[in-house]
Amino acid sequence: MDFLTVVIVIFVIAVIGGVVAGVKQSSEQSNGAQYSESANNSARPIMYEIESLTHKIASTKKPVEFFDGYDEVIEKYKLLVKLEGSASFSGIQPSDAIEQILVSKDKDTKEFIEKWYVNVDKSIYRADSEIEKRKVFKKEFRLIAKHYPQMLQDNIELIESLKEQASKNVDFEITEPEPVPASSEFDTMDGREFERFCASLLRNNGFINVETTSGSGDHGVDILAEKDSITYAIQCKRFSSNVGNAAIQEIFSGKEFYKRHVGVVLTNQYFTKNAIEAAARTGIVLWDRNKLQSMMVK
Repeated sequence: MDFLTVVIVIFVIAVIGGVVAGVKQSSEQSNGAQYSESANNSARPIMYEIESLTHKIASTKKPVEFFDGYDEVIEKYKLLVKLEGSASFSGIQPSDAIEQILVSKDKDTKEFIEKWYVNVDKSIYRADSEIEKRKVFKKEFRLIAKHYPQMLQDNIELIESLKEQASKNVDFEITEPEPVPASSEFDTMDGREFERFCASLLRNNGFINVETTSGSGDHGVDILAEKDSITYAIQCKRFSSNVGNAAIQEIFSGKEFYKRHVGVVLTNQYFTKNAIEAAARTGIVLWDRNKLQSMMVK
């Protein structure tokens, strides 16, 4: 990385100075060559772009910025090579500079990988939970693997070695909670989507043996689940208005059919007065929108 930075920065300074001088003395000859003011004007912005890219490459810890930036610098140099002989370059010529950069790329890549890994290792260590550690691990090594086509085999093997080393600090046995949609999303789900959504919520809240029923002939029960040795029969109601007492009657019957300890009606809305009274008489548990949203943050 240091070599790349030194080569490019020195070249940028030399060339920008040469280009400026070339603009002022476009009609003069240097080393027997006639320089074009238009060529000098074409070279100048390319050099500034190279300088900007170089600083970014030297400081970044993101693989995409390093590898794509490096390739972009090389492409910029190829444009300058075409201007040799017509633009005024002082010091090292673009064709010589690009050769040195290509030679140093493998070494620069190795130095970047080492710097990148230090940052990844710190991120894994600082993660709040084992699940977060696993997310960091998977994300970072997936992102850098995308750039394998831009590396030599030695550096690919280095990354695979570091991956194995980092994996020792990550627990892959812990079950990751299923993703939960935002509250604004469950209001637009259809019935089956809402049932699957509720099943995911239950799993994320510590319920086990969670299964959805077939739909037809379910006796008003959409989900069967268990927690702390208590079995549940749950009916899911994705409504646009409050739920009435018909749902209470259905789940009461379903609870008895499936021989469950507790019957629950879970909804994205609230319950009518009659439903609340019916639930009190039959011992049915009501989980309304507030309960649903509280389950989403666990």
